[in-house]
Amino acid sequence: DISCYHRIKAEVMPQNSHIEDNSTNNTGYSDTVTVKRSRDFSVTNIEFFGGDGTNETLDPMDLRMGELATINATVNVTNLASCGGSVDVACYLDNATSIGSRTVSFSAGDGTVHTEFEWDVDVHGNHTITVIADQENETSEFDESNNASSQSIYIRAPDLVVTNLTFDPESPEEGGVVNITADVANLGNMDAGDVNLTIYDCTDAMYDDSSYRLTPGQTITRDDATAMRLHTWLYIQDGSIHLYDCQNQLIVSYNASFSKQVVWTPWVFGDCITMEYEGSALGWGEMQVHEIEYTTARDTINTTNPALMAGGDKHITVKWNTSLPGEYQIFAILDPEKRILESDESNNNFARTLIVRGADLTVSDMRVTANGTEINGTETVIAAGDIVNISATVTNIGIRPASNFSVSFCADCTEIANTTNLSLNMGESVNVSAEWNAVIGNYTIAVAADSEKQIHETNESNNTAAMDVSVQGADLLITDITYTVIPPENATANDSCSRVYDADTIMVNATITDQGILPADNFSAYIFYEEKGLGGFNKVKDTCGYSCWRWINRTLEDASCMYVRIQDAVNIKGNLEIYDRNGSLTASPEGDGWFFVGGGEANVYFHDVHGVGVSMSFYAGEYQRYGYLSIGTGKSMNLTMPQHVFTGDHPIRVFVDPENNICENRYENNYADMALTVHPSRDFTVNNMQLFRNGSQISVNDTIMDGDTVLVNAAIGMGINKSDPYHEYRKGDAGAAIIDEHEWVNVSPRFKLTPYGYAQVITHPGADAIKVHFEEMSLAPYAGYVEIRDGNGTVQWSRGYYDGATDQSPWVDGDTIYVYMVEKMTSYNYVWGRTTFSIDKYRYRRSNHTTVPLVADETRSITTGWDVSAGNHTMQATIDMKDAVGEINESNNDICRTLHVEACKDPAILNLTFDPEKPAVGSDVVVNASIMNKGYRTVSFTVDLWAEKTECHPFESPHDEDFPYWDYGWEVPSTYPDADWMGIHFTRINMWREMEGTLLKRNLYVRDEND
Repeated sequence: DISCYHRIKAEVMPQNSHIEDNSTNNTGYSDTVTVKRSRDFSVTNIEFFGGDGTNETLDPMDLRMGELATINATVNVTNLASCGGSVDVACYLDNATSIGSRTVSFSAGDGTVHTEFEWDVDVHGNHTITVIADQENETSEFDESNNASSQSIYIRAPDLVVTNLTFDPESPEEGGVVNITADVANLGNMDAGDVNLTIYDCTDAMYDDSSYRLTPGQTITRDDATAMRLHTWLYIQDGSIHLYDCQNQLIVSYNASFSKQVVWTPWVFGDCITMEYEGSALGWGEMQVHEIEYTTARDTINTTNPALMAGGDKHITVKWNTSLPGEYQIFAILDPEKRILESDESNNNFARTLIVRGADLTVSDMRVTANGTEINGTETVIAAGDIVNISATVTNIGIRPASNFSVSFCADCTEIANTTNLSLNMGESVNVSAEWNAVIGNYTIAVAADSEKQIHETNESNNTAAMDVSVQGADLLITDITYTVIPPENATANDSCSRVYDADTIMVNATITDQGILPADNFSAYIFYEEKGLGGFNKVKDTCGYSCWRWINRTLEDASCMYVRIQDAVNIKGNLEIYDRNGSLTASPEGDGWFFVGGGEANVYFHDVHGVGVSMSFYAGEYQRYGYLSIGTGKSMNLTMPQHVFTGDHPIRVFVDPENNICENRYENNYADMALTVHPSRDFTVNNMQLFRNGSQISVNDTIMDGDTVLVNAAIGMGINKSDPYHEYRKGDAGAAIIDEHEWVNVSPRFKLTPYGYAQVITHPGADAIKVHFEEMSLAPYAGYVEIRDGNGTVQWSRGYYDGATDQSPWVDGDTIYVYMVEKMTSYNYVWGRTTFSIDKYRYRRSNHTTVPLVADETRSITTGWDVSAGNHTMQATIDMKDAVGEINESNNDICRTLHVEACKDPAILNLTFDPEKPAVGSDVVVNASIMNKGYRTVSFTVDLWAEKTECHPFESPHDEDFPYWDYGWEVPSTYPDADWMGIHFTRINMWREMEGTLLKRNLYVRDEND
């Protein structure tokens, strides 16, 4: 490197095994070394030679597009160094496009070197060739400014163009001969020989109606196509889409104004079209191709190979025998294979329509009448059910007869009538007509001659006449929903307040109008007051769901009906059914809508599979149905429904003609709703609670003993809302209760075999409800459950794997509960593991429920009493425990007090003896238990006597690979046939088995003789 600060370092690095006396002298440095520049490269000459092997010198200002040229560059080398080297030499077109790069060697001393670059000349016009030595400045030279040299060049090129197409005769007759003349020229400054001129008939182009999605950079190809165009939908966001042919020539561009439009692209010659997007980084462009129209070589009319001199032109005529009449798309293309390089490739083709004359059917003088009245498009309305007469004149304006054709009458795309076997000579006409029974809707009525395209015609675009018409009928509309508050009994109407309050009775009024042009006869209407929304269910069509049929159930006791609203329905026909509480099918929806279910229960049977989607909402409430209704045109009627309301939001919905018995202009206005907010008017309170024993009020310091009778007295009342205009008339039957809840009691549940399996049983005589505490709970994936049933076998509570484990149950009514381990296996829920639980304690409560009638601002007392047991009790007085009434204040509905009861009873077992003490096998034994009450109050209790025997039954199953793969059972025999219960003690359980490197989990079950 060129620098004044070079130093050479020498260092001795001994092996690790050598120990030196002095290692500080192992390194030495030379004096500073200075390196001077020694070389210089300059490009002195650029020459051009023919690359075809002749080495003919070429004039740089007279090069030819398409020829192979050799560029020779001369480089002078100044080299003061004592050795040779090499230098990189590069060649560029217009300082941008690389033509090539070479590494050139040189020897010691000064000299001259040469290098060559081969170039396929593919541009035209004025350009510059530049040669650069040591472009990357790898050598520090005397002069860095002389490394490059440039040479101006000019390149000639042809420009082939089709300027015109003419026909002689201009419109030939069917079967005649037409002279097709293509005017061609070479607008360039270079001769072109043996130019391919092909003339195509693209009338019978082929179609590919497959769907393709094109994104930037993708190409759509038809291998056998000579020309093609696309019928495509465009999506363009902030930019443009560009289409290129197989020669990478730009054909057309579409900007964002074309986004979401369907277009036909121009014809593109060749077998492929490439799409590119140009725009911002956040933009995007794509195409959805619906159809490809393309021509093939079989559509060729003629091919010639003229020579076109620079600036010259020619008129090339070919004869073509026409066959059938109609419009023909004639294309003339110069150099379709793109064999000749040109200055402009975009003007090589020309297209023109040739009309071959033959028969030509036209439809004119179309008339539509109804009841003798001529219909003037949509300005004159047709009544549904009218008989409409459609007539038109069909004329053959061509030069050939038209035989055996038909005329079709259509409403939109549905054929109304068809007149067949018609024939017309030149200039003849025929009148055709048909009748149509008008059905509600907007239609395009069309009369089409030769709709089956049996006749080849001069012009196929004049075969149809059309008229837009409007058919209307009845149109039911809910114009208004209102309500008025009915004053309570003996109250004077008060209109000073617009609010509705809890316990009001309102009169709902719905106004229904027929705004159509026909009366509506024999329809029904429903007024629905929503008591409560019961949630919904959603399934997206692209999710798998449960992959089976399943039930979705909703219930509200005492509701008179349910409505199921279906929204966003996809493919629900045959996949969704709605049943009432009696199992009767009420609806099989095929799409969105509201569906009525009588009673307070709706059960939806749904096929929860991929491809089916739905959103369901459930509403319960009261309804009033009106049947056999009729309304005249422009008339209205009022429907009413009295309704007792309660606190909350309760929309009022009105459904007119839900059975669709009336043919209407629109159905979406057959439903309306009104929001209704009901404000609270009452406030139930527990004002006070006192406890008594032996007629005296219990104070904090009093001692209450096990067995004492405690009376609970509570004062309950009903407050009112002073803003309520009828507050002094308010009254209500309040559900009140006094409850005694005992603290947790330790327990070891007994086992019992029931018809539902083995249960752990907890009993507390006299209890109204029990709840249990689980010391441990494990729910087996995916079908493990814990259930609680009452004495009748009715399931009161269930907890499954998907719910997760819990440490306590809710309150279960009754003084005895049965707790089970359950496996609910289905085709998609199987057991993987085991379900276990352990109950260590329980709580019980006693309650006295009563209904107390109250009027505004009234307070009343309720009293109940119990014999209390030892432990801590929570005494509670509560009102409106089930929240049946929406109140002004929900926080003052109960009062609680803790009561401690001292123990005074103590049953004890003093001794247990046997007679005889050491019995022989098979002898009878008298078991005697001595028991005692060590407390100071009388106690009643049960005594259980049992004999428990332990036997040793050594057993060990096979291990690892020897363990049975499928289900297998081992019987453990008992030598105690009179046993009531048996238990098994396992010293070890391991239910994992390794198979091919995978651990498989097995389940171990202990079953009785009944499996």
